[in-house]
Amino acid sequence: MPNTILLPVAIGVSWVSWTRRIEFLLINKLQETQEQLRAEIARSEALAAERERTRIARDIHDVLSHTLSILSIQVQAARHLATRDPNRLSIKLDDMAALIRESIAESRRVVGLLREVPRTPIDQGRLTLKLNRAATTFGERTGIHCLFTEEGLPPAHEALSIVQQETLQYALREMLTNANRHGHAQTIWITLRWRESALTLQVRDDGQGKQAQASDEPVHKADNLHAYGHHGLQGMRERAVALGGEVEAGPLDEGGFSVTLRIPFIATGLQKARGIV
Repeated sequence: MPNTILLPVAIGVSWVSWTRRIEFLLINKLQETQEQLRAEIARSEALAAERERTRIARDIHDVLSHTLSILSIQVQAARHLATRDPNRLSIKLDDMAALIRESIAESRRVVGLLREVPRTPIDQGRLTLKLNRAATTFGERTGIHCLFTEEGLPPAHEALSIVQQETLQYALREMLTNANRHGHAQTIWITLRWRESALTLQVRDDGQGKQAQASDEPVHKADNLHAYGHHGLQGMRERAVALGGEVEAGPLDEGGFSVTLRIPFIATGLQKARGIV
């Protein structure tokens, strides 16, 4: 009789002990998982912050590179006017001051993006107008003949994110700056092409493309981009790759240089997955 009573008690005590042990192990496992999640979140936040810093650095590089390139030309023109046409010197200095103010405002806008909520995409017509205006303004300030053309129509079922649009604008600025600084071009042709699955922006010039690069190999690879000396092109390539696109650049057989940026519309899902839209 005593054994019959003690056996259920022993089983009960063992069950409670085993249950508590399992509960203890589960709680420890849960705590370990929570710590791992916290660590992963911290790493993700650090990576996101690094990506944002890289993006801001690229944007500021684009703004400063573009501005300093044009200012260099205008300073030379101002020096020439100081001795030959003092009356026009004041106009040229006003233009330079306006350019500096625009650069400061653009730099502030770039830094301000860190605190802005995502903006709604603008329409393609407005984007085309902005690109055309940027090319026209660049031509007026540098004296380079800039010709802007647009081919095709935007697909009705596709759209461009704000990141894609800003990438196109910065890419054009970098392309124009390089054509002037490295190619010493007299004429630049800018072509925006709308296709069913992608948008391409091509900039060709009549500068010293052949002389600027000893090899005829297109500089679409990272090492070739650096070899050509266009550090801004490397940043452009990184932007394009982040959007699922690509950049191809190289000297033309007939002379001059060509840079083409391609951004596919179908990259939207990839952008969302990477958290950059």
